[in-house]
Amino acid sequence: MKQLIFRTKRGRNAGFTLLEVLVVVFMIGILVTIAAPGWLGFLNQQRVNAANNAITLALRDTQREARAKKLNYSFVVRLNSDNVAEYAIYPDLASSPGTPDGFQRVPEAAPNLVWIGTNLTDKNISTGPGTLPAAITSTPAGKIQFDHTGAIVTPFSGPLTIAVAQAGANREPVLASMRCVQITTILGSMENRQGNQCTQ
Repeated sequence: MKQLIFRTKRGRNAGFTLLEVLVVVFMIGILVTIAAPGWLGFLNQQRVNAANNAITLALRDTQREARAKKLNYSFVVRLNSDNVAEYAIYPDLASSPGTPDGFQRVPEAAPNLVWIGTNLTDKNISTGPGTLPAAITSTPAGKIQFDHTGAIVTPFSGPLTIAVAQAGANREPVLASMRCVQITTILGSMENRQGNQCTQ
């Protein structure tokens, strides 16, 4: 039986030329340049979605606590000293108004990447439909307060909106990326909306 022996040529045909390596590196650079903005946009939108989901869950928790403990509970959102968005849920009775403590950071709300705003001007009072929410500050513009049944404490002027968007130039919100939670009725009904719907 014959045994087959394979031999490889060594020498000039082995490896890559400098020109081939440069062409491959150039092509990879072009692909990265094309893909990077889309990937960064995707990551920023994921941050917006995560922050909006956290705020929605916090509002639902506030409503749930009010029902469970048969007390008025409030929700506020603000910027801390590091310009990071944070929220608090706390009992808030007319006879002894509570003060927010135990603020929790809004997940994924990086200061220069995610913008958070609200149309609140006072307790359960908003600027009304048709206006873009204003950016939150270190002093909450207003609060959302639920009573022992989970309804909004009167007076109520809605919809009450808390919005999250990608931060654009000069920290302005990118409207196309905006997500928001709105309390649309005195019964405390919540809806998640996006884009232009956040001003309705």
